[in-house]
Amino acid sequence: MSIFLKLLRTQNADKLSNLLSSLNLDSELEIENFLSKNFHLKKIIEAEPTFENTKKYYKNIYLKSNKILEVLENCDDYVDETNIESLLEEYRRVEDKRNFNIVESFKPETDQIIYDRTKSATGRIRVEFGPQILTLKKEDRKMIFSDQKIFSIDLRALEPSLLFQLLGFQDLDYSDIYSSVKNHLELNKIDRSYIKTSILKILYGSSLNHIEEIDKFELEKLNSFLYSDQINDFKISLKKQLYEHGFLYNLFGKPLLSKETALETKFQDYMLINYFIQSSATDLALWLLTEFYEKNKIDIIPLFVIHDALVFYAKPSFNTSNLIQKFEFENFNFFAKISHISE
Repeated sequence: MSIFLKLLRTQNADKLSNLLSSLNLDSELEIENFLSKNFHLKKIIEAEPTFENTKKYYKNIYLKSNKILEVLENCDDYVDETNIESLLEEYRRVEDKRNFNIVESFKPETDQIIYDRTKSATGRIRVEFGPQILTLKKEDRKMIFSDQKIFSIDLRALEPSLLFQLLGFQDLDYSDIYSSVKNHLELNKIDRSYIKTSILKILYGSSLNHIEEIDKFELEKLNSFLYSDQINDFKISLKKQLYEHGFLYNLFGKPLLSKETALETKFQDYMLINYFIQSSATDLALWLLTEFYEKNKIDIIPLFVIHDALVFYAKPSFNTSNLIQKFEFENFNFFAKISHISE
């Protein structure tokens, strides 16, 4: 119930959440029992404008997608303690306290990792307790997890894949969306890396002038595609949802932003697509990683989630020959790559 209150993202819900914290109600059961006896408070919650959407989202999406965060196991048996000490010595020598503390958080005996999904408006995960996997440098990660049986499954280009499928571009190859866009538009002078940068800029509301010097004709084709009527109409629909209906929700009904908060914080319209897609992709990633775990739970030991990726120990029974995995969600297709943690 305390998580549900935070997901509502309204002032009354926040006040009630703070009240419950001050009463030292430690468990969800204690909170539910308290509210069941306080009908006035319960009515306040049920009267919140985001209550119905949040109730459906919590029941149908949040609980299942959260499972992957609940089954993660302690990493102590899988870290290279010698390499950890070497990294700590180096960071001590150069007086890099930040990275020293991050690496030190992986020293056995570690706390069980606990993620938070409520502090960020979009629901993007943060490490609340335990090893600081989200801020650990990639090169350090390779040293700490040098075991050849440590793998990750990484959902490829999840945010743009979700965006373009929502916009109706079903003819693109979502196993490699950037190459697919390049081929679809017959761009010969703009390479895949620029396509990727351009698509990500669309997600963050930036302009595409970074490639003007390459080829004006191909730039116009790319601009036409990325600033299509579908994109503009999508942004208009999100703006209408926020300012006319009073609240912006993600694809699954999770409340993101109220009209009042948007006006108070001078929220910029270019962030609408980013908020919607990042939040929707966050829920979707956890849902798909949960699905992967449920299909392979006999063969793997899940250790960490790194946004769109799951780090896991592969038992001898795990099939490493199928390195590209396809996921289906409703009418959408998504792809993930399995690789050793060192890659």
